[in-house]
Amino acid sequence: MAIEHTLLIIKQHAVKHQQEIIEMVRDARLDILHIRTLRPSEHQCLEHYLMPDAWYEKIGANVLARRQAAGLPIEKTAREYAEDVRRSSVKNLTPGPCVFIRVSGENAIARLKALVGPTDPAKAPDETIRGRFRCDSFQKADRRGGAVRNTVHCPDTPESAAREVDLWFNRFAEQPISL
Repeated sequence: MAIEHTLLIIKQHAVKHQQEIIEMVRDARLDILHIRTLRPSEHQCLEHYLMPDAWYEKIGANVLARRQAAGLPIEKTAREYAEDVRRSSVKNLTPGPCVFIRVSGENAIARLKALVGPTDPAKAPDETIRGRFRCDSFQKADRRGGAVRNTVHCPDTPESAAREVDLWFNRFAEQPISL
């Protein structure tokens, strides 16, 4: 099996748990190649969350379905809800320093994703990073009209992993680090 490279971002509200999270990654027998701490700019986060139309369709449809199931009013189009999620995701990544970790190993993308757990922290098993350090849920996010505040982020496809590793460790590498 080929060695894959991927990215783990520890978001600002979880940086206090970075040593425990790093140990979880090492215990999963994934290699940590590089760790970088910085306060990402809004521009960098907007580029990170530059999503294709299919993402807006999927996220918007998911938000509409959850709002309908919870009996919350539908006040926007699916696309508008997805745009709210993107804006909120950018805000969740920009207020403080984050830790960017380049990870590698056999089947690293799927293995890290399994370690991180489901996007909805309320559904994440306790042995996952999102389960152990949960701080939000889709239900709360839908009520306030934004993205779920996850402790960490990782890509889920080889294409997004390559793009995000390149973004944070190559393209943004020469930009000043703000702490």
